[in-house]
Amino acid sequence: MHIHEQSASDAKTNRLESQHLKHYDQGAYHAILPQARRLVQVQHDEFYVLQELQNTGQCESELMVREGQVQVARQMIEPPEGRNSVMQLNMGEGKSSVIIPLVSLALSDGSQLMPFSRAIQLDLGKASKIRKLAMECMQQGGVMMVQPEHLLSFQLMGLETQIARDIVDESDENFSVKFELTYTIGQQQPIDYSPDRWIMVQEVLELVAQLSTDLKREFPNSVDLDNRRAGRFPRIRVLRPDAQEAMVNLIATTILERGIKGLPIAHQPRQIKERIRVYITKLALSREEAAAVEEGPFWSEITIKPILLLRGLLAGGILAFALGQKRWRVNYGIDETREKKIRLAVPFRAKDSPTPRSEFSHADVVIILTCLSYYYSGLANNDLFVIFEQLVRAENSAIEYGVWIKPCKNLPEPYKQLEGVNLCDRIQCESDIFPHLSYSKGAIDYFLSKMVFAKESREFPYKLSASGWDLGKKKARPVTGFSGTNDSRYVLPLDVTQLDLPKQKHTNALVLEYLLQPENSIAMAPQTTKASSFDSETLLDMMGTMSTKPRVVLDVGAQIIDVCNLEFSRKWLSLPQYRDDEEIQAVVFFNDVDELIVLDKAGNTEELQTSPFATQLGQCLVLLDEAHTRGTDLRLPADYRAAVTLGANLTKDRLVQACMRMRRLGKGQSVVFCIPWEVSHNILLHQGRVGALENSISIADVLCWVIKDTCNDLQRTIPLWLTQGCRFHNQKPIWDARPASTQANDETKTQWAQRFLAPEAQTLEQQYMPDKASTSLSSILQPLSSSVRELFEKPCADFGLIKVCRATGMHREEERELSPEVERVKQIELPPPVKAREHSVDRDVRDFISSGQLPKSPASLMPAFEALRGTSAATHLDVADFPRHLWVTNDFGRTVELGTAKGFTDSFQRPVQWILTSNCGNVLVISPFEAESLITQIEESGIVTLHIYSPRISLELQPLDHLALYTVPARQPSLTIPVPTTIQLNLFAGQLYLGSFEKYTQVCEALGLASTPPDESVILGPDGFIPPGLTAGALVNNSGLTKSPVKFLKVLMTRVRRNCETIERTHLGKILDGEILGQRDFES
Repeated sequence: MHIHEQSASDAKTNRLESQHLKHYDQGAYHAILPQARRLVQVQHDEFYVLQELQNTGQCESELMVREGQVQVARQMIEPPEGRNSVMQLNMGEGKSSVIIPLVSLALSDGSQLMPFSRAIQLDLGKASKIRKLAMECMQQGGVMMVQPEHLLSFQLMGLETQIARDIVDESDENFSVKFELTYTIGQQQPIDYSPDRWIMVQEVLELVAQLSTDLKREFPNSVDLDNRRAGRFPRIRVLRPDAQEAMVNLIATTILERGIKGLPIAHQPRQIKERIRVYITKLALSREEAAAVEEGPFWSEITIKPILLLRGLLAGGILAFALGQKRWRVNYGIDETREKKIRLAVPFRAKDSPTPRSEFSHADVVIILTCLSYYYSGLANNDLFVIFEQLVRAENSAIEYGVWIKPCKNLPEPYKQLEGVNLCDRIQCESDIFPHLSYSKGAIDYFLSKMVFAKESREFPYKLSASGWDLGKKKARPVTGFSGTNDSRYVLPLDVTQLDLPKQKHTNALVLEYLLQPENSIAMAPQTTKASSFDSETLLDMMGTMSTKPRVVLDVGAQIIDVCNLEFSRKWLSLPQYRDDEEIQAVVFFNDVDELIVLDKAGNTEELQTSPFATQLGQCLVLLDEAHTRGTDLRLPADYRAAVTLGANLTKDRLVQACMRMRRLGKGQSVVFCIPWEVSHNILLHQGRVGALENSISIADVLCWVIKDTCNDLQRTIPLWLTQGCRFHNQKPIWDARPASTQANDETKTQWAQRFLAPEAQTLEQQYMPDKASTSLSSILQPLSSSVRELFEKPCADFGLIKVCRATGMHREEERELSPEVERVKQIELPPPVKAREHSVDRDVRDFISSGQLPKSPASLMPAFEALRGTSAATHLDVADFPRHLWVTNDFGRTVELGTAKGFTDSFQRPVQWILTSNCGNVLVISPFEAESLITQIEESGIVTLHIYSPRISLELQPLDHLALYTVPARQPSLTIPVPTTIQLNLFAGQLYLGSFEKYTQVCEALGLASTPPDESVILGPDGFIPPGLTAGALVNNSGLTKSPVKFLKVLMTRVRRNCETIERTHLGKILDGEILGQRDFES
């Protein structure tokens, strides 16, 4: 017998034996028949017969290779002209299970490797071990399965090996422009304008909550609102541009009318307000519109950053992006499982599936999404214990607690006072108090400000970045890959080519043809759901009324977010039409750790692989959540029908990938699209049929809609593609110029490496200033060579890109690997001790006690504010400008020897406690040493009185500026201290609360600030300071100050007197923030 006859006979025998051992399904026959044809074709050529039969896995491991798989594998092993290329192969045709193993085996010749991660802390020993392992793997012809970040990480840690051969599965995801790997470089620092940055964002979100009901009423089809739970922040999504524009205008109007923390604009004339409105709501400003604000009287040191932040949130689309394109628990959320604990919001790949390491790259996007995550999920008990422990130690704790409990209408009466909360009784707190406070926006904002943003909202001066462009760069050996769709071909790196194999060109049309089959259908959400969100109950109700029961749920639209997969499966099995069906015994679903679980009708759960249902899927329902509608392969009966949910921003790729979980779609299996009201409205809007009947929507309409969303998604990602591509090509010459390792010294290598650094930290001016927030296409491409420039210009022109906005970065996600901080034992060199000034009682003080008069030229007395000349507050105002109503002694004002304190003397200021007044109205602040030393002389004096004093720093305290609490000698003082002196005393001491509206107006008058809204013709300073010489009705500056004292007093109140504690909720804090107070602010 000839060899080819024997081989053919052996192959036939093996096939027949296998058929006796196992019942092959349709897919197996598709693999057997092509190989049988090939054997017949080559039966007269011994070489090809042997080559065909060398794949013993086909016979021994039942691995069947189809003709199409062979074609793709050959192209991947030897791509045309050795180019980097990606190919398309339909879902379910063995890309991961067949082709990758074959190609890997063919290429693993002992010379092509290698992954890496910055998490590995290298030293000489570890580097040697890694090299030994790598050499062993090479010698054995091993294959390494890696994530893309391993290769990018290796590139950023050192030069990538030139002998690696890369095979990329799911190339559209791995080359996605939304993903970057970033190494942070340098000393971390707070983000610009913190902490006011997140405080203002929280204020803007408060306005969103207040305006949400009106917005929903005006735009019912454009706003998804769930405000059924009183006392909670409403779940809101602003879905379309009409509602987004209205939201921006409503927020801007509210801010201009009421003001907002950090932006004192309420008392500005209408003309200035309108200019600010245009500036913060219009993205593309003319030169005149920008100059009207930036060169106007309201543009100052204290208003620049808040104005720019509002411009970014409103005109820049940051707020609309977060509320429109991101869904909680679907696109973002808090990941409690990360190895590196992080409490900021992180990107999610799918519903309840956070990315392992990625972070959002835009600071304001992070702040908004973090706030929304905690507003929606609430605070955990441990979080509440932490902030309560901080609260009870803080001053003004009663006021802050009042903010927390304001929305808690059902909080038991004993706990409405902070004194009624016993933190030692943990059971009482967790059962009676915390359930009411866990969703309180005030408590959440406090937690975020103190425990999250202050610690984690950090940035670094520089970064090293790599992206899909670095994965797909030209190397000594080609990069090849494939995906089920080719929609991302427009945003592939330029070094990667989409290779359309002739026999695969029909793939897109084939899948669409499957979906357009008549057995597939549409199911519209009930009209009653328009008033609420589409949820699991709605989906179950829809399936319960279908004539053909769906046995599979493909939640690609991520609509099942109100319950977990297990709970949904229980509810599904309990529906009468499923519960009473004897053919249905269980539900298969993925649990929280990505394991396939089966739940039977008795309520028992176990892993699918070890259960009897592993071989009886025909008795099972199947639930695939969004995360598992790609890459999951279950062999389901040919008559199964799937309910496919649709959702916002659904691309064709994601929809097709989900539907193709039904491997026999178009050949017995079918789908029904479950369409929420927001999606149906979008479909009709896209077709220009607004107002048409929703039941007129067809499957073709659905496909047109997802194709349109795919185009929109590509248009959004083109700027990122351009940015990453330009960075990649700009770095090419740097790589080529790397110094030889044997010739260059360490300094030369360091200088070369530093050329790769890019700035990470950005100021608000860099992000949102009209002239800096965007860059023209020509200036971005200018550094590139003309040939490369042309390659970029065509795609940009096709998608209408003429400039790139910095706000584009809000779409980007970064795989951030922080430079590890090495633990060291530090020897801290303390600053030299400051020499305390020796106490003394000067003659001028004794003379004052005797006469009650201040000397005309006192050598040992000074005006009170002169004692602050060495503080940081004095850098904002000349202290000599203050009136001289209040005086202090040298022993009070000079606590350290001059010249021994390096820097400011903020930490060496005495608190105001002891005060001498005379019968003629003079007031002198003295030190505790002087009070003790002179007590006898004061008691004998009939002219002066010693008073104890303390500034009012809490509403719970009574004001002591009447100076009548305790006096020496003990007598009822008949002296009335002049109002200007009392005001100076309170300001100098750091008093935060006023006793009445009348005293508020007196303080404003003493500081030259407006206490009432001005006429339209009056232009005040940004902080309400009345320009000297202005005469307009009641607005007259009689303070004697020629410059606004606001910045000086802010620093004095917070840094000098309060050790950097915030004061924004106090009376003085509101005055210094430019707010206009009313009678209601002083009602107890």
